[in-house]
Amino acid sequence: MSWIDVLIFSILAISSIIGAWRGMVRELLSLLFLVLAVVIAQSYGALLAEALTSVLDNAGARYFFAVCCLFVVVLMLGALVIFVSQKFLVLTGLMLIDRGLGVLFGLARGALIVLILTFVARPFVSGSDFWMASKILPYVDDLSQLIFIQYAETFDFSQPEII
Repeated sequence: MSWIDVLIFSILAISSIIGAWRGMVRELLSLLFLVLAVVIAQSYGALLAEALTSVLDNAGARYFFAVCCLFVVVLMLGALVIFVSQKFLVLTGLMLIDRGLGVLFGLARGALIVLILTFVARPFVSGSDFWMASKILPYVDDLSQLIFIQYAETFDFSQPEII
């Protein structure tokens, strides 16, 4: 087993421990509100930027400020929902189950992190000695290529028109 295999197992273990510490509900709500914040900021950033024309003259700065404000507000709302949900879990005695499921969520998140890192690193280090010596990396590499190349066209990275 090479050092890269140990690194992969470490990422999976650390992510699982964090998942156990935070719990499944907190992890899912954090992820949900992060995605929601990005979607709302991208969807309504231009609309809010248009409303801020009297405050900021520069269109780029206005759009940036609007997107950041929307993003932060949604994350703050998410923090409030997470706080209330954690209190509910403690009151109902479901915290232990929540933590156990958090381990599984953390493991899945760690696997996704490893897949993303492998996909990003592949063009730069795929022929190196440590890449070839790994027992696990060939399987992870094949899976990351399958997932990210197959679904790359489904993501829209175009920028909205700034007014």
